[in-house]
Amino acid sequence: MTNDTNSIKKYLKSIGDKIIVQTIWTIGVAIIGIVVTFLISTKLQFTTLDLILIVIIVLLLIGITSYAIYRRSNKSLPKFDVIDCNFRILREEKVHKWIDKDTYTHIRRYKLKALKGGLTNYTDKFQWSGSEYTLSGGNHKYKVIKLEDTKNLYNVYDFKFTTPLKKGGIIEVEARWVAKGPALPFFSTTIEEPTDLLIMTVMLFPESGITKINCDTESYKGAKIPILSDEKTLNSDGEYTWPIRDPKLLYHYEINWQLL
Repeated sequence: MTNDTNSIKKYLKSIGDKIIVQTIWTIGVAIIGIVVTFLISTKLQFTTLDLILIVIIVLLLIGITSYAIYRRSNKSLPKFDVIDCNFRILREEKVHKWIDKDTYTHIRRYKLKALKGGLTNYTDKFQWSGSEYTLSGGNHKYKVIKLEDTKNLYNVYDFKFTTPLKKGGIIEVEARWVAKGPALPFFSTTIEEPTDLLIMTVMLFPESGITKINCDTESYKGAKIPILSDEKTLNSDGEYTWPIRDPKLLYHYEINWQLL
């Protein structure tokens, strides 16, 4: 009964949205007719090209107005203030490997572009559901430093740059965890900076018997209903890579699986 009620609500809502958009466009067409009639009645010299350009401009204005009204009135669309970010992530890669019953490795790689000058570090956070872990990484360009600070349930760490980045500067960094379980069967990330490409790779040892995983896109971590959920089959080595081009800001992306 509940599913039927939800289906009816969604159907009625879709009808309401269509009525709003149709009404706006009907008014818009009427406005175009009035404008064209007025221009003709003024007996001003307009060429056919002039009239076409005027109609196109009016249509664009109507379209922009329609979209703005639709976004403002549609409560199913998220609304966020502009986020002031220090970096643009050109590529973010996460590799989660379940080696055996109690051993895991997790790797994060970022290709960062500085949006401001003088940046000395990139701060990230993580949460491990298993027992112990070690964190490592770094080279002559940066160091990986675990901070004592926490953010809610997350631990915080820094990529500390050897030389401050200039605006537009690009640096590639990597952090690596070797961890012990047992751990919950998932790994995930939330997009907190503009990101061009997100790549998530899972590797499950063959003896686990797991052959399928879920790739979930959520409006936030722990959402009751994911926006998208795709079941994927692991290859013969127990691996799957999920590339996401232009992941949405503040969306949550998760790979999970069922333990056997």
